[in-house]
Formats: sequence, C-alpha cells, structure tokens
Amino acid sequence: MNEAERTSFFEDFITDGSSYIATLIDCDEVSKVQAARDAMHAFAGACLVIGAEKLAETARNIEMADTQRLVRDHTELHDDILATFTQTTEGIRALY
Repeated sequence: MNEAERTSFFEDFITDGSSYIATLIDCDEVSKVQAARDAMHAFAGACLVIGAEKLAETARNIEMADTQRLVRDHTELHDDILATFTQTTEGIRALY
C-alpha cells in the first residue's frame, strides 16, 4: 500500500468510525439498540484491522452491554468511545 492509499484508508476509517459512534447518540429507545450494536460490531472489526485494540475493546464492550444500559447510558457510552476514538485518530494523523 503506497502513502496515498494508506492516507485514504485511514481517512475512510475516521469517517466510518464517526458514523458508527454517532449511532449511540440515537440509542435512546429499545428499538434503536440493535442498530447501535451492529454499528459497534462493525466498528470493532475495523479497529482491529488497523491495530486499534483499545478502541476495538471499547466498541465490543458497548456491543455486548445489556439493552437497558445502552438506552440509559447511551450518551455516556458515546462520550467515552468518542474520547478514545479522538485519541486514536490523532495518533493516526500524526503518523500520516
């Protein structure tokens, strides 16, 4: 993978990650929980592809959280994973 491809790949990761994380904001009803779980599952996989293990673990923990916790704490969970995501993406951008 050349430099331009790497940069594009990581920019896609950042864009997609932002979308996955945003599903947690809307997770204020039981009917929205499965969408958030699906997003966290996909995000955890993407994180593992780039070696962001801490971020993948956070996403996986959210995915596996019980329904009531996801609905009750969705804003806190969003803020927690967003902070880790921001830290990770800042590190990626520093490299590329």
